Amino acid sequence: MPRPDTPCRRDGAMKDRPERSQTAAPQMVTLVSPARMAVLAALVPAILFVLTYVMAAINGHVGWCMPPAGTCTDITHTGLQPPESFVFRVGMVIVCGILFWVWRLAGAWFSIQADTDSASRRARRIMVLGMTASMALLFSELMLQGSEETAWILHSLGASIYFLCAYAAQVLATIESGRLAQRVPGLIPDRSLRWKRWIVGGQTLILLIVIVGRLLGIREIGRPAQWIGSYLMLAYYLSFALDWRGRLEAGTWFRDATRRQGPD
Repeated sequence: MPRPDTPCRRDGAMKDRPERSQTAAPQMVTLVSPARMAVLAALVPAILFVLTYVMAAINGHVGWCMPPAGTCTDITHTGLQPPESFVFRVGMVIVCGILFWVWRLAGAWFSIQADTDSASRRARRIMVLGMTASMALLFSELMLQGSEETAWILHSLGASIYFLCAYAAQVLATIESGRLAQRVPGLIPDRSLRWKRWIVGGQTLILLIVIVGRLLGIREIGRPAQWIGSYLMLAYYLSFALDWRGRLEAGTWFRDATRRQGPD
């Protein structure tokens, strides 16, 4: 029988699970539903980028256009000058904190479902990549100090680490979700898995287009690619909300679904 303090999940996830530890797993405490946190990870930055772009355009700091379809500005320059820079910097600190915590939750979710040590290592790898991406994004945005004062090399380094680590984490999370869907039918909703695969496929296509564009000397392609790629990454978190709804609740729950051997 599962321990009474393990998280809510499908019955199939508990069957035939090998013993992996005699000690209880570390606890996590979350005051907000994990599914709602995943929704916030998608919506908060999506709204922030639009808000700072409109502010920057009104103040004449960037041109008016439809950013994903145009080349008038990138996301960085929507928050480079005051007053929009104040909103952008405060907002990005909040965004990075949300993303950091959502990847922590994702690592916990995959660890809960892990049935082997190998699966546990894969879950930790996903979590570390996602959390590293969040910290790199925060570092990148802290480098923004205005057009002349910004340490552009450090900013670009942080942004590159963010995109690469977040992309890798989402690819691995998609693969792991596919494994879970096969092992425990019904655990991962079909629309969630399709959403993950479509988004990762779109990100891969954008990455290839950028690489080819740079090789051909088409630098303008970077701005729309940044907008589209960023919003695809944000949309990915909605699939976590579908996975976790009704399965992980606010409160205290365990990172690993381990059972003790013998009496407590």
